[in-house]
Amino acid sequence: MYIELKTMFFLKKNNCTIKLADGNDSNVIHDILDTFALNCSLESIRILIDYSSMTRVWYGEILSYFRDTPHNFTEVEITFAYSFAKFVSPPSENYRNLYVSPIDGFSYFSIPDKPTAVLIGLGYEKNKAFGLSEYFDGETFVFYNDDAIDNRFNTSIETINQSLLEVIAEENKFSFPIYDLEFSERQLLSLCSYLQNEYRIIIAPTGPKPFTLISLIISLKIREIDVWRISQGDNRKAIPFQAEGKLSLYKVKFVYHERNLQE
Repeated sequence: MYIELKTMFFLKKNNCTIKLADGNDSNVIHDILDTFALNCSLESIRILIDYSSMTRVWYGEILSYFRDTPHNFTEVEITFAYSFAKFVSPPSENYRNLYVSPIDGFSYFSIPDKPTAVLIGLGYEKNKAFGLSEYFDGETFVFYNDDAIDNRFNTSIETINQSLLEVIAEENKFSFPIYDLEFSERQLLSLCSYLQNEYRIIIAPTGPKPFTLISLIISLKIREIDVWRISQGDNRKAIPFQAEGKLSLYKVKFVYHERNLQE
């Protein structure tokens, strides 16, 4: 894990604990949350999570932890913060995918008795989306963000995923507003609600982290939905993104006496 020196200095200056860990290991997040929760006497808490550089495994574990482990809390409000990045050209290298599997806590294994609908959030790394569509051999729907940040992202997404987009029906293609996650979540939830009686639904976010976040939240609401990851893990070089300057904040509230989830 790479941490800039100025970031390290800021964290130490503000008495933050720095813990190096494997981004593919959900147990480290579970243990941190467990230590905090077991030593917390409050009934209602608020947590800020900066998931800009987190793996899907880590922020998925945060959500599944508070879904399954209320402790003595009556209410937990989590604000997920994401810093948008400036455009960087997609990597030219073609890396092998090391992980093609459900995210821990977001897979509900059952014998498939319905056809599969695969909802893919498109990114701009090679071999991810098309490989998933072929792997599941189901009805494929694709989502990609609008050009509100930088239309070069969209151009790269369309170029990288051209072979998949050419075989997807136009009515199965959706553009979502990257700066309006509440609307994007409603859009994805509406499609899932429409499909769930006829299809086994798998959401496979290969694109921006905010789309992964709303995918995980929808899986909390509709428990039969699986969320899968396809990742090159440590098999590829890190992409040197820089912050664009805008932030996305998305609140999730767990209310335990009612056992429900609110945004």
